[in-house]
Amino acid sequence: MGRYLFENDRVHFWNADGQGVMPLDEFRASDMALDREAYILLAAEEGAVSFTRVREIKNIFGRGRIRTFVPYAQALRTFLTERRLMDFEHLYVVLDDLGGRLLLTVISSTQVLVTRVITHNEVDLVVDEIRRTQKNAAEHKGARPWRILSNNELLVKALPEDNAVFFETYLPAMQVLGRVKFPRCLMTPEEVAAGKRRERAIALAGAMAAALAVIAAGSGYYVHVRHRDHQTDRKLQELVRRRDEVSERLMHLAVMKYQDRLRGFPSIDLALGMDDLLKSLVSGMQAASVTFERRDDGRWRSSAVIFFVDGRVSPWAGLGLWSKAQAAPVLEQDHPGLRISTQE
Repeated sequence: MGRYLFENDRVHFWNADGQGVMPLDEFRASDMALDREAYILLAAEEGAVSFTRVREIKNIFGRGRIRTFVPYAQALRTFLTERRLMDFEHLYVVLDDLGGRLLLTVISSTQVLVTRVITHNEVDLVVDEIRRTQKNAAEHKGARPWRILSNNELLVKALPEDNAVFFETYLPAMQVLGRVKFPRCLMTPEEVAAGKRRERAIALAGAMAAALAVIAAGSGYYVHVRHRDHQTDRKLQELVRRRDEVSERLMHLAVMKYQDRLRGFPSIDLALGMDDLLKSLVSGMQAASVTFERRDDGRWRSSAVIFFVDGRVSPWAGLGLWSKAQAAPVLEQDHPGLRISTQE
């Protein structure tokens, strides 16, 4: 992990190899720009951030190597706040000694007014620069109490101001890089637009994922319902088959029982008549009742009521005793049927 401060044509570095400063052109040709975790500070002249300067620095490191890229003054204010060197009442003139140069920053707890590079350390010139900075700030922001902070002890002792405070930290703004998450990093307009496109793509992907999840859930429920309906149909078909089997067995038992009863009748005509009726029932016909009645004159009168199980009516074609029977339509057990009668 490397931490770098870009100031005019020089780069201050602090990495695994140590710390120091070198010209920008020399740094561009060095291996330091290969650091995959680069934390960058940019000390802008007169507080103005140039997107051209941002693009230049990002091109040096290449895409994906810079983890954090923030203005120098923003990181400096974070450091001073953590060290409790700032309050809400004062404006601060911070003189950061970079070795032969000073970074003069006018800052408060809520805003940064200006950052300038001073290329001299003469006390009188520094005091004049401070006075001019204080005057310009007062004209724009109004009069407020001042305090001077610096990491150059000799300079603090030489200043005629009685409110100058020394703090013993070299490159203070670098102290917070890599461990503090800044709310805003330096980004070019192209990066901002790319970020918005990426956010829209992520939102669209999220919406598509939610839609696919709903479709998958609906498809799963549909498959579940179809499977359940299929099982229900199979059970129903099995019940219908068993019902038909039971009905057929009951009919067979009833016929056998009736035939046994007919064997007890003295006249063979009754047995033959019942047998003829059963043979006359074609598929889909069932007998509801059969009556054999002996008249006073000794002649037999036979009648039967049949119905069509499947509802499809077919003409009566009787055999034997029932071949000349008369048929009349009736409704039996909610099914269409026929009343058949014959007379001996």
